[in-house]
Amino acid sequence: MHVPISDRRADEAESPTLFGAKATAAAWSKKSSYAMVAQQGRMINPDLEHFMTGRAKSETIELPGRHAICLSYPKEKSRQ
Repeated sequence: MHVPISDRRADEAESPTLFGAKATAAAWSKKSSYAMVAQQGRMINPDLEHFMTGRAKSETIELPGRHAICLSYPKEKSRQ
């Protein structure tokens, strides 16, 4: 049964036991993450992207191109 968001209780949306299991650790701290950085990016500065991917401990590749780098390099994206 679908319940519109407006009809849900506010605390339901934030509940760690919403699906019956309590979270014991943040997924981002245990799961691998991957990132692509556009060398000529102007929407997000590549140096800032490297800082953020380093902080997230992401496996990062840098490719020539601009903002929508995933569209320009689909094969490289699929290898991650």
